[in-house]
Amino acid sequence: MSYFIYTGQIRSGCTFALVGPEAAHLLSSRRMRVEEEVEIQDERGRRYQCRIARIARKELVLQALKQLTPPPEPSCKITLYQAMMKERGLEILLQKATELGCHRLVLFESRYSQRLPVGKEREKKLIRWERIGQEAAKQSGRLWPCELRLHAGFPPLGERAFLFHPRGNRQSWAEIPKELTKVALCLGPEGGFAEEELPPGVGLLGLGPRVLKAETAAITALGLMQHLLGDLS
Repeated sequence: MSYFIYTGQIRSGCTFALVGPEAAHLLSSRRMRVEEEVEIQDERGRRYQCRIARIARKELVLQALKQLTPPPEPSCKITLYQAMMKERGLEILLQKATELGCHRLVLFESRYSQRLPVGKEREKKLIRWERIGQEAAKQSGRLWPCELRLHAGFPPLGERAFLFHPRGNRQSWAEIPKELTKVALCLGPEGGFAEEELPPGVGLLGLGPRVLKAETAAITALGLMQHLLGDLS
């Protein structure tokens, strides 16, 4: 069940007023009524089952009935390094990365990728992208959306990193340890990486014989890794 956000603190048994866009959504889209129940999460990340006590024109007065336990976060923190892609595909990826439990999404520029936004355009895009991530977290029941960062140039991947590349000496998925607590996945644009961009010593993985769109490749890689590590079992 999806939840809604209260920009304050809630305690079991307390009564509080929900206003703004969240209240408007409940009133206009969900058409909630008095005595119906809804899940509300406060600014500390505490989630409660709440009953609607009263409805005014632009607010709902709710009573917190009991605290809920959100779904657990994955045991392995996955950082997805994704070369910048087209807007539509990126918005899909932002949604699905949050749903699949990605810890951090880092967008960067490579030789064949789209360019990162700059200046005021960058600020506007970040606001929109963060809102997409938050909506995906609410829809999926996740506590927080995945963290979003932008990085100029090819980022340092660190240890336990795997780069997806159609050529080279790729290792088998079966060789990946299943007890990882931190891992990085790096995917390029649809044109792939230039050979000189490939960092030395990074393990290479593949996603089958077909050429995948950038967002399809990233979502598939995340899903396979989460399955391998037991998060989707």
